[in-house]
Amino acid sequence: MRRPDRRVRWVARRPPEARPGPRLRRSASAGPTPRYTWIPRWGLVDEIAAAPEPTRDRTARWAQALTPMVQTLATLLAVTAIAQAWIYGLLVVNRSEPLNGTLVAWSYAITWGLGVVSVAMVIACLVAFVAWLRHHRERAYADNDRIDPRPRWHLTVGTIVPVLNLVAPAVFVHELASCGHQLPADRLVRTLRLWWAGWVALNLLAAITLTIRFTADSIQWGANAVLLTVLCDAAGAVFALVSIRLLHRAFDPAARPEPTTRWLAA
Repeated sequence: MRRPDRRVRWVARRPPEARPGPRLRRSASAGPTPRYTWIPRWGLVDEIAAAPEPTRDRTARWAQALTPMVQTLATLLAVTAIAQAWIYGLLVVNRSEPLNGTLVAWSYAITWGLGVVSVAMVIACLVAFVAWLRHHRERAYADNDRIDPRPRWHLTVGTIVPVLNLVAPAVFVHELASCGHQLPADRLVRTLRLWWAGWVALNLLAAITLTIRFTADSIQWGANAVLLTVLCDAAGAVFALVSIRLLHRAFDPAARPEPTTRWLAA
């Protein structure tokens, strides 16, 4: 029997995939937990962003601009009335003595310019009033869980078209008042009726003034037309201020309602 060769050594090793990784050096101790005598200012800062402002559509912007536009119109009508009164004074003086041609030309040019600007401002205020009606009617009907039954073109045509705007705006405002208002009900109805009567009277005065102004065949009737124009412009300025005050007090939620009489049993 052959003996094994004792010069051969058998060595058992682990396979490469079973060998442990290299040893990591132990890091030094992190030490105790840090303590601060004040609040640290480093770190993440929680910045609270401001809430975005709600965007208003074009109708809301026009409705918001109604008050300054009407106030501007009232001022413009007052200035126009003063200019027309100046023209009337020139006509009175011209009956006894001649006038400077340059002064008369400039006076008429300024008066006509103010008249054109006043007419344009009246149209702009009517457009703003349509937007105001749409805005407040939508809000009032929505508060009552209803939808405004009138389409937009009803409000536009009824407010801007002549003859129709003698009645339609009063109807629209009365419908708005039936949904919500800030004044007592009995006083509101009486006030709206007076407002409508004043609106009709102002339009009739304007129609009579224009008719006499364009059909006057004498100097005297021309002077009468100028005097009527002064009265019409002054009445328009007063009506504009009264109207915007009424609309604000009756339909603006920010307006403070007036106290009503309350009877108690004693």
